[in-house]
Amino acid sequence: MQGYDAYISTVAKVGAGILAASGAFAYIAPAENFKSYGMDEKQLDSKALAVMRQVGMFQIALDALLVCDPSDVNSISHLAAAATIFVGMPMNETLGAPKAPALAWMCLTGLLGYFSFGGLISPWVAVALWGGNGAQFHFAPKSTERRNDTCPRTRPARRIL
Repeated sequence: MQGYDAYISTVAKVGAGILAASGAFAYIAPAENFKSYGMDEKQLDSKALAVMRQVGMFQIALDALLVCDPSDVNSISHLAAAATIFVGMPMNETLGAPKAPALAWMCLTGLLGYFSFGGLISPWVAVALWGGNGAQFHFAPKSTERRNDTCPRTRPARRIL
């Protein structure tokens, strides 16, 4: 069994490295990243590039979850979300999105991360929060898009959401 665990650990580390590289590429060079998906650079605007950068940030945050100690994954998930929102705040200007809701969400997830490290918050809070968020996007994509659509996005930007 020890050989199997080492194999899985190696595969997870390689996968995490690829995910981190992909996220960094999307954040640093969003236009080039779009081209790697076969999209024409002429279709891109600042909003599409901002959304691609956000995708890159969330890939890097997911990578943090893949490489952290499994006992800390719930706490790290909250802190990674807060950090990602903070780093992405300037993109709200490009998208025409208000900063106040993002700031409130950043503070909430940061506090949840802080208190979950201390054991004051159940790990199930993270499961419920992220599971509910995913369910919302899966089962109500149009209403979620309308709620998050503070500005008219271009077709390339919508395609990566």
